[in-house]
Amino acid sequence: MEEAANHPQMANLTSLLKWSVAHTEPESSENHGLSEEEILEKRKRLEESKGILDELFPDVYAQIREMVDAVKSDTEPFDRKILALSGLQEYMEDRNHAINIVKVGILSAVLDIFAQVSASLPPSQSNAEAGITKDKELKGTQLISVPKSIDSFTSEQLTEIRKMCVWIIGSALQDDDEVKGIIVGANGFDPVIKSLSDPVAEIRAKAVHASAALLKNAPQYANLFELWGGAEKLAACVNDPDRQVRSRCLFFLQNALATKNQWFVEYVCVWKDGQTVGQLVDSMTT
Repeated sequence: MEEAANHPQMANLTSLLKWSVAHTEPESSENHGLSEEEILEKRKRLEESKGILDELFPDVYAQIREMVDAVKSDTEPFDRKILALSGLQEYMEDRNHAINIVKVGILSAVLDIFAQVSASLPPSQSNAEAGITKDKELKGTQLISVPKSIDSFTSEQLTEIRKMCVWIIGSALQDDDEVKGIIVGANGFDPVIKSLSDPVAEIRAKAVHASAALLKNAPQYANLFELWGGAEKLAACVNDPDRQVRSRCLFFLQNALATKNQWFVEYVCVWKDGQTVGQLVDSMTT
């Protein structure tokens, strides 16, 4: 039922049905001759019909806005935040929702909470290149404060939130040119770039997947990706100590020519004077 409700044509029909019920007047000409008790009963049935329609055809974007509010809240506990992020990730798998990632505030919520949880990491667990400290993160000239609720999260909880943020962005991309343009235009790829060198392998794997999603059949983003520092970090993942990270990166490398990413093959071959290729060959022959 939820899948049907998310279909554009079904959504339009739902809106029409709700409008029809909402604008049906109990005091219309059809009510002439009815007693006051009968009119009240008719009004009650109309209200019940509205409730049934709301249950059968929920307002998807109202649900999304609730999730966004939970992610942005300074007081929501971890369970509520991770549940909201998981819900948003599922919605981002649908192109009809991914195209609105900026309009409904999903991307800004994801970027904000990613910056907050990154700033809350102990220095030993943070990415030194990102300039993260315990209490705040310097991002350009902006100091990012960490809400008390997030500052109280465990290291494992912070990891889970960072992973979900990268996963949401990667799910939204899905080889869709328009969504890619929206995310890049809103400076929304920063969490992915940083996460390519995250200390947690599962997050690096999500970042590799998101990077491949952006770059697939989209050579126009190659220069930007390299300028952001993504090319060097992605090349390092070719020989990542974690098997999943390494496998995802190698899959992208193997299909680079077919996905218009010849530049990355050339980059890997010359990066560190070819040491990466040598290490790759050694790992495959030993």
